[in-house]
Amino acid sequence: MNKLTIFKICFLFSFFFTVISITTIYLSKFYNSHKRCTTFIDPILNLSNVQELNQLDESFFLKPATQTYQELNQKNKFLKEVKKLKGPLGIKLIFNAARPLYKICDSCILTDEGSILPSNFYLQESINNLENIEVSSLSEIQDNSNDFVKCILSLNKNICEQYKIYWLNKTEILLIDKCSNDFCIKTDYKLIHDIDLLSKAEKLKEQYCNKKLKRNLWCADVRFKKQIIMHEHQKL
Repeated sequence: MNKLTIFKICFLFSFFFTVISITTIYLSKFYNSHKRCTTFIDPILNLSNVQELNQLDESFFLKPATQTYQELNQKNKFLKEVKKLKGPLGIKLIFNAARPLYKICDSCILTDEGSILPSNFYLQESINNLENIEVSSLSEIQDNSNDFVKCILSLNKNICEQYKIYWLNKTEILLIDKCSNDFCIKTDYKLIHDIDLLSKAEKLKEQYCNKKLKRNLWCADVRFKKQIIMHEHQKL
């Protein structure tokens, strides 16, 4: 084999290698520019109030899911986690919402992530059956959100089933008996978790509720050491 033949073979090999490389790069860029970036939003969310999740810049799809969550969660406190799925047809971001646990004054939601959000972030059917907690003012729980959130998130479920909760402040919480509008227990954000103490106060209900009050209700105040003080309390 002479030098000219070897040269031709090397040239052809180099030419075809260059063509294949250029084609591969072009196809890769073409695929990347045309692959789909889609989102899946938790169906318990009200889409009309979370539209920005469907309008994300493409850069969010290229970041790690944890980084995307951290950046979006700074103002979107309804998010619980972000997952990222890669496939032959593109990238999908999955947005899972924080679960709604309680309604607050029928206008806000307390989530399992400890956020207090306007209720319109969620579809109505996903929050219809939640227990409602009344508060003296939304500003009061916002100013003391840590105490309120920690207290409510750790509540025994039986308390919510048996009583309507009125949070006046962290040192004064009323538990209105759902079965008897003539009786309530007054407690605070620590003693509300003392089931034995609440049970002792509950036992006084039959004794006092036989004495009907025209305008007020009987209140068992458990905030005193080693004693329960009974008194009249204005109906709410």
